[in-house]
Amino acid sequence: MTTNNFTQSTRPRQTSKLLATRPSKATIVASLLSRKTGASIADMETATGWQPHSYRAFLSGLRKQGRTLRRFKRNDGTSVYRLLQVGAS
Repeated sequence: MTTNNFTQSTRPRQTSKLLATRPSKATIVASLLSRKTGASIADMETATGWQPHSYRAFLSGLRKQGRTLRRFKRNDGTSVYRLLQVGAS
């Protein structure tokens, strides 16, 4: 019979505290979309590093949840998405 020479460390893991305080990428995007100015695709890419199909899927998921998402155009022609509060238009 062989024994395992590996022992578990008794010190607490540092990453658990870090993970508890870091917001998820979905939370980051939702907060960007909730801003009065909304968020462009470039804003979402910069904040999360997501590829285009990922943020499009996230936006579709918000719509499927019944959330109201509006698309506006900035003066420079950039599309901006904004998550509206319930009861707002």
